[in-house]
Amino acid sequence: MDVLPEILLTVAIALAAGALGSLAIRLWERPAGMPATRPRQSTLFGLAADDEILIAVASLAPSATIARDDVLAVAELASIIYGSDARPRVTPGGAVQDSIGRRTEFCVGDPRSNPRMAAHLARYLPGVTFSPPSPPAPPSP
Repeated sequence: MDVLPEILLTVAIALAAGALGSLAIRLWERPAGMPATRPRQSTLFGLAADDEILIAVASLAPSATIARDDVLAVAELASIIYGSDARPRVTPGGAVQDSIGRRTEFCVGDPRSNPRMAAHLARYLPGVTFSPPSPPAPPSP
């Protein structure tokens, strides 16, 4: 019966050591000055809690469908936005009427299929043109 207090003491010490180790790792990975509750992606992308973040998605004409890779990108962006306690708003790129720079937004798709992306490129990278990739050359005999 003298073994029970030693086992309980060992379990208590193990739990305390685990909690301290977890706290040390969390503090070590957190950048200086950043609140402990806000993920790093929030700081990187400029996401603030309770903000509405726009995700402008390209659609493939004429069927107005969204490419599979674009859907995956939107899902990943939405998870990052939800993780920072903001609200994503997904909309077609051609339907956005807000001025550029008023809020955080993500454009998914290339400028040929997403007019919002084309507007961002024209505003922030004037003179830059976008041309589609050339088709691969046929194999030589």
